[in-house]
Amino acid sequence: MAEPEADQEIPDERLRLIFTYCNPALNQAAQVALTLRTLCGLSTREIARAFLVPEPAMAQRLVRAKGKISKAGIPYKVP
Repeated sequence: MAEPEADQEIPDERLRLIFTYCNPALNQAAQVALTLRTLCGLSTREIARAFLVPEPAMAQRLVRAKGKISKAGIPYKVP
């Protein structure tokens, strides 16, 4: 008998990434950009097009957001 979906554990790190990337220490644009990049597999170019910004600007935004996660010590865990 299969377990109900709510009781099943997610087998990979996606849930931890969602909580890490959606931390309130990051602004909403950074949260969305990181989520689209890492969890949805979109390229920097595709994300830049969605945000209507130049690709180099989006690349820098992603780098800064990842740096903020590291510098702020945002935990990589499910709360």
